[in-house]
Amino acid sequence: MTENQNPEQKARDNIDALLQQAGWVVQSAKKIDLNAGLGIAVREYQTDVGPADYALFVDKKALGIVEAKKEDLAHKITEVEEQTGGYAAARLKWVNNKEPLPFLYESTGIITRFTDGRDPKPRSREVFNFHRPETLKEWLSQDASLRERLHHIPPLNPNHLLPTHYVIVDAIGVTKSLKTASQPLITKPTVPLKDLAMQVMMGATDEDTVSSLAGRLARLNKQLDADDQRMIRQAAGGLELKQLVGQLFGAIDADNIEARALQLAGLPIGTDPGDDKREQAQQQLVQEVASVLNGELVELLDTIRRDKEQTIDHDNIDSVLQAGWAKEAANNAQAIADEFAPLYVWQAYRGLDDYKGAQPVQELTALVTLIRRVCGMDETLTDFDATVRRNFRNWIMQHHSGGTEKFYEEQMDWLRMVRDHVAISFHIERDELEDPPFGQGGLGKMYQLFGAKMDTLLNEVLVA
Repeated sequence: MTENQNPEQKARDNIDALLQQAGWVVQSAKKIDLNAGLGIAVREYQTDVGPADYALFVDKKALGIVEAKKEDLAHKITEVEEQTGGYAAARLKWVNNKEPLPFLYESTGIITRFTDGRDPKPRSREVFNFHRPETLKEWLSQDASLRERLHHIPPLNPNHLLPTHYVIVDAIGVTKSLKTASQPLITKPTVPLKDLAMQVMMGATDEDTVSSLAGRLARLNKQLDADDQRMIRQAAGGLELKQLVGQLFGAIDADNIEARALQLAGLPIGTDPGDDKREQAQQQLVQEVASVLNGELVELLDTIRRDKEQTIDHDNIDSVLQAGWAKEAANNAQAIADEFAPLYVWQAYRGLDDYKGAQPVQELTALVTLIRRVCGMDETLTDFDATVRRNFRNWIMQHHSGGTEKFYEEQMDWLRMVRDHVAISFHIERDELEDPPFGQGGLGKMYQLFGAKMDTLLNEVLVA
């Protein structure tokens, strides 16, 4: 095995060694010789959704895929199972495979997982080594997989059971293998499918968005019928949805990104192209796949998704027996209104902010204080009355410090009444000058005191 500091190449070197130990002849896609042995593992074998890391041939027949990942991705290696399945379902170059390849592996060279696609419910499991070509050949010659055959075991007759001997099974060593935790493939589960597709179509290339879209489409693909598949092919220019899924996973595959980054940098395999080139490579790969997406296809996918998620019973139609308010509805509504009254909410924020000031006199004042607090106008609860008084005092001082005529005492009395009204009502209008405490003269008296400047002064007090 050639020593190499590149993580991806080190993983491939380890995988090459494991395959050779299992009896496989490892070859480059540029120098394929299927007569070199019973089992041939071809690196970077071309498919119609991109190059598979390894394609496995037994007796010159393609029957498996190996997806290689660097060692530090072992904790989420199960995330790439859909990608492996995409390559297995793709058409291989120079091979007329009409059915998906049955045997799938994901490996870092340290951790290896295997899936038999012929199982009733295919799922991966960790294995210690790659299977030998002779083993896969024997499995393929059988009519069904082991798990499929187990589904057809005749029912056991407990009346015929007689204990004859006992078997002790020792599981020494099972705790020595590294266990991996499966990480979610769909990292944006709350984002609607249509939004994910639109984001990728409009230029999003980040791994979370692309992976989430591919995962959602892979889930949808399992629910499609023949008509759904036909409509999707027409909208996608002949592309199958499973092929689109494979291409999306391929666009964020670390190996594909590394290969494109080396190509962009003009560097040989095994060197480091740098993170900038890798980011540029991922953007290019995703954008190439995203060219398939269009408004018609996105709408169609979202429509099919809604149809699959919603079942409408047309046979058993419900009928309305009674319409009206429940007797307890008014009481419940009043209880909720009482619970969320401004003064109660104000008390809650008082505890959060450790506020030591006075409590608002009226609910309107409490509401104003809460709005200012929640909207960020005040960092903590504030005494709105004190705020109004402080702003009023600053406004008077500013007015008296200028060259304008100072207010005399009767004018100040009226301005203080305006200030107090604003403190408890948050606003003031002309009509309110006819109500207490402005009843003595009302609007006419204020006009007499301030003349044409009355409206301007009212506005300044309100704003202050």
